[in-house]
Amino acid sequence: MSTQYKHLSTEERVTIMVMLFQQQTLRAIAALLGRHPSTISREIKRTPQQSHYDAIQATSRAQQ
Repeated sequence: MSTQYKHLSTEERVTIMVMLFQQQTLRAIAALLGRHPSTISREIKRTPQQSHYDAIQATSRAQQ
């Protein structure tokens, strides 16, 4: 069984950032993006210890 992984786009990361600011749940964010909640959780955990998730920094790190 072959599973294809699709990286999060900049737009998806911005959506995550906005929805987190609106205090939406990980499940709500995942449902809107059509992703698994664990994907969203891992993306947020990749962010260095800051007070908030930053989509621009996340995209920059992903491209490196």
